[in-house]
Amino acid sequence: MLKKFLQCIVIMGILLSLYDITIGYIFHSDSYEIYTKEMYTIYEELPIPEKTNELMKKETVRKRHFVSLDVDYCTYLSDTQIRDFYIERLPLNGWHQIEDLGGDGIAFTRSGWKVSIHNENEKYNLYICKSYAK
Repeated sequence: MLKKFLQCIVIMGILLSLYDITIGYIFHSDSYEIYTKEMYTIYEELPIPEKTNELMKKETVRKRHFVSLDVDYCTYLSDTQIRDFYIERLPLNGWHQIEDLGGDGIAFTRSGWKVSIHNENEKYNLYICKSYAK
């Protein structure tokens, strides 16, 4: 009896998983393409402080879940100067500052997108992401 009960639970888990995948595909099958283009538009529009150079960027896409762009910049600006720059400039483009759950940086949101900025020695990281899974 216990064995049949466990088999039923496993089968229900598999069916729920297949249902989730199917619904995700129906509603978000090509969303990543649209959001990837939008992500690069945001990236190109974001202001960058003077005396700052891009080191590298890495795109991450999980189809039907999220897209993100992780960008490292080299700068000699202090943490305070970087924070002040983004706190002053991003709201001018419709970004709203929110609590950064990722640590001691700053974060902003607009239309479901999130931008977070974290400073390290002589460089800082800018992270753009959108999660569109249910």
